[in-house]
Amino acid sequence: MLARGKSIRLVAACGLLFSILPFSPAHAQLRGHGGPVRALAISADGEHAVSGSFDTSAIRWSLARNVAEQVLRFHDAAVNAVAYLDGARVVTAGADGKIAIWTPGNPAPDKVLEGHSAPIASIAISPDGKLIASASWDHTVRLWPLADGKPRVLEGHAQNVNGVAFTPDGKSVVSAGYDATIRISPLTGSAATIRTMATPLNGVAVAPDGEIVAGGADGKLYFLSPAGEPRGDVQASQTPIIALALSGDGKLVAAAGMAQPSYLTTRLVPIAESKLSDAPGLAAKLRQVPGVAEAVIIAEESVAYLKVDAKSFDAAMAEAVAGRSPPP
Repeated sequence: MLARGKSIRLVAACGLLFSILPFSPAHAQLRGHGGPVRALAISADGEHAVSGSFDTSAIRWSLARNVAEQVLRFHDAAVNAVAYLDGARVVTAGADGKIAIWTPGNPAPDKVLEGHSAPIASIAISPDGKLIASASWDHTVRLWPLADGKPRVLEGHAQNVNGVAFTPDGKSVVSAGYDATIRISPLTGSAATIRTMATPLNGVAVAPDGEIVAGGADGKLYFLSPAGEPRGDVQASQTPIIALALSGDGKLVAAAGMAQPSYLTTRLVPIAESKLSDAPGLAAKLRQVPGVAEAVIIAEESVAYLKVDAKSFDAAMAEAVAGRSPPP
């Protein structure tokens, strides 16, 4: 367990990192996506990377040659999360609620995991490589065994689950949600430890010694002990924290805020039955509505999940596109 003093040093290091990064020149620029990059992961050997984008694709990159090695096309919506599995295989998860597992070089996924009823925001691989955890806007976390077996559903969050991570010993999974709670859920099935924070949460990471770091919509990083006891916070950004990562030794935190307008608000728009026959086309039209950053159609529920800028979102136009009201 970390001493309180070590948490303060971690916060100080975070502040130093923020002051240094803006002045560090980029080693290279990797170009290839047709939309904003949503997710990034680096291979354990540091030789490769994989990125996920709002353009619905993921790209495998060679960092040694600074070139794209393969474009992975499968998802029907934004690729929100990516990870490396067992050193080589790649895992992608999207706003279409699906998880795909890829072997490098293969044109299609080896395996597809389905079960979420809303966009997946985050994934994590267990330390032993036997489980994938996924956090979704359907308010659940799912644990997917890579061997045979049904996924386990962890419920309890009241709103979108935006981040998930395993503890270093692999015995618990930590999730962070827009309901402002952090849940530490033992894999044994015993009751979760729940901590309510001061703001909605957009991400979570766990250090090698078990300390928990969560990124808030208020721009703060929140630090908790492995048992979930609050240890302090730091104002890392003037805008919501949308991504965070820990260095391998757990001594530094990198966190990204976002410039206004903020796209953290979600909207649920009912869809007329007559519009469901062309879900991809409808999603594309909804993305053209002012203020809409992403649209995912859940045909089974006759609804569209929208990620929007509340200040510029044209709700009347979105409802008209979805066939629920006359054109404005």
